[in-house]
Amino acid sequence: MANILVTGGTGLIGWCTAELLVEQGHRVVLYDLKPILENIAHLGDRVTVVAGDVTDLPKLLHVMRNHDVDHILHLAAFITDQAKLDPAGAFKVNAVGSANIFDAALATKIRRVVWTSSVIALGIGPGYDGTPVDESYNVVSRSPYGASKWGCEVIADGYRALGLDVVGIRPALTYGLGRLTGGTGIFNAAIRSAALGEAAGMMASPSGLHQPMYNRDMAGLLVEAMLGPTPPHGIYNAPAERSYSDTEIVDIVSRVFPSVQVHTDPLPDFIPQVPLVDGSRARREIAYTPRYTLEDGIREMGETFRFEASAR
Repeated sequence: MANILVTGGTGLIGWCTAELLVEQGHRVVLYDLKPILENIAHLGDRVTVVAGDVTDLPKLLHVMRNHDVDHILHLAAFITDQAKLDPAGAFKVNAVGSANIFDAALATKIRRVVWTSSVIALGIGPGYDGTPVDESYNVVSRSPYGASKWGCEVIADGYRALGLDVVGIRPALTYGLGRLTGGTGIFNAAIRSAALGEAAGMMASPSGLHQPMYNRDMAGLLVEAMLGPTPPHGIYNAPAERSYSDTEIVDIVSRVFPSVQVHTDPLPDFIPQVPLVDGSRARREIAYTPRYTLEDGIREMGETFRFEASAR
């Protein structure tokens, strides 16, 4: 049994990761700036919730020592739409906050840190032809969010060289229950609209094709990376179930909710263009295969949105 700190632990990925860890018998502390208690209400007293900021290193150290933390899953981040409005805030929370996590992990001899970067860390270079890129691709994003996440990757490499067991995962589109803000929130809100019988505008892909991963699958990948055999590399592209065109997304949503008008909306201006990524390294070395197709995830979300609406 492990004692695990999850930063951003009540958010989109955090709540279902906490659920999975609790089911496996681990002790879980959820550290969040503004805990979203409705996301974890079903977990009751099986998790400990601490309101805190990842830029507060003394508090992080106190919490980690007080709860004998031996593994960290670092999900807390300043997301895309916020970063466009406050670029300095993105670097403070994402880069400095991550450095604090890594510092605290070294100081307290944490066994492994797993953290989430983003494909938005990657930019589109001259001559990019749409082919999925592997982890050797090194064109840096010019967006505040993406550049701050690239900075996190550089910082993580530095701590890895100092002996910290730290592994980063780059999600593309992680969707699912638990967030209605940012790019993911736009996608999730469209599914909610469709589930409630309203017209739905699905966000266009920033890479030509969508590479979605349900948050429950992302949780499974992160837990395997954290508690499974030591991954040999420091960064991994998330192994999405498969890629989908804008038209395929509309067709799937229309099939799940046949009475609803579904269309594609333009990409929001706070989300930059990104390359497609190749997740085969994670499939080989972390050995996690997604369990949900996109249609599976959308159906499960729809059922929950309808149940919540009927219960009001």
